[in-house]
Amino acid sequence: MKKFLVICLCSLFVLCGCIDKKQESSDIQNSEEIEKEILDNFNKILEVSDLLSSNPYDYTENEYYENIVNLGKPAVLVLIDMYNDGKLTGLNAYLSALAIEDITDCNLFETYNINWSSADEFYQAWENKNCEFKD
Repeated sequence: MKKFLVICLCSLFVLCGCIDKKQESSDIQNSEEIEKEILDNFNKILEVSDLLSSNPYDYTENEYYENIVNLGKPAVLVLIDMYNDGKLTGLNAYLSALAIEDITDCNLFETYNINWSSADEFYQAWENKNCEFKD
């Protein structure tokens, strides 16, 4: 009986270990999928937008920007990581900042009177004041 109990407990620990690793692997895969989806949509935004426009908000008036926003809160952490890793620059970095505000419904200007004009300014402000965003 004691031997049976030890075998059951060992099996339980092995199963729990496998489940945790599978969940971790699943999270990584989901982050990679979200990143790919974001990059695909940024590319499509450039295809359908007037590239001569200097107004970044002109680039948000399409279904591809909405696709990014509709990815929801998991996309926020991916966008932040992408920016920090240097994968988002220029217009895409700025659009990522706008998307974070839209996803979290946290406008830094309205909430904290922080008027940012570049992605660098946004991400610095976001790090300090993120409207209590929780992943």
